[in-house]
Amino acid sequence: MVDLLGNPKLFQLALDAGGVGCWVWDAQTDSLTGDAQVASCTAPGPYAIASYLDLIHADDRATWSSQWTRAIDPQSDGQFGCEYRLI
Repeated sequence: MVDLLGNPKLFQLALDAGGVGCWVWDAQTDSLTGDAQVASCTAPGPYAIASYLDLIHADDRATWSSQWTRAIDPQSDGQFGCEYRLI
């Protein structure tokens, strides 16, 4: 298996090939900023977490919030994975 996270160029190629966007969380400001793929769907931010939730489809918000809470828990592995729709 290839370590995509250990190779930023390869990681970006994989994201581009899949048409997948990537968000970066700034823990100091508690804000999210999206990459170019995200910008093609919505403004790339930065967004405060509460503001970003407003962009998520109502049916997906509870799942997103649950996954987000788990990901930022210091006892977790810090990984966030969630399929959701933007409105």
